[in-house]
Amino acid sequence: MKKFLLLSAIMAFLTVSCTRITDISQIVDCCEKKDYQPQIIEDFRLDVAGYSKILDLNLSYMERYSLSITNGEIGFPEKYKFNGKLKLQFFYKNKLVRERQVVEQEVAVYGTKRKGFYFNEITLTYFDLPLDRKYKDNLSLKVTVVEPDTTISEFGKELKIVIGVNKHE
Repeated sequence: MKKFLLLSAIMAFLTVSCTRITDISQIVDCCEKKDYQPQIIEDFRLDVAGYSKILDLNLSYMERYSLSITNGEIGFPEKYKFNGKLKLQFFYKNKLVRERQVVEQEVAVYGTKRKGFYFNEITLTYFDLPLDRKYKDNLSLKVTVVEPDTTISEFGKELKIVIGVNKHE
């Protein structure tokens, strides 16, 4: 009986500490030390309508992920606001399982390498894995520019899309 109570207390603690546990195998994943380095970094054009890229989501953790943009060392001035529109399509084994639009940024992360206020990274949206509590493996994400960001080209040509474990919440 004591073992059961101890196990129940541990499970309750882990469930509160790791809010997205859906089965016991995820406890190990939740308690592992996370590698918060971006897991996907790809060139991307936000200034061209119709531009799209398919990203394989072979991600390591069952976590909340952020989809962000960066332009490397250049940074974005504090006044920058994303003003385009993206369509995100999540596929499981090449079958569309979720679709949504991104029309504004969520968070901007200040950099420390430059004088003044510059953003290193602009987070456009978040998503959780497992997606819809059931899709984790064999996932891909198609990102399509529906309406281009008309001001993004002012801030460099080396724009990248970044997906990694969310660090901002």
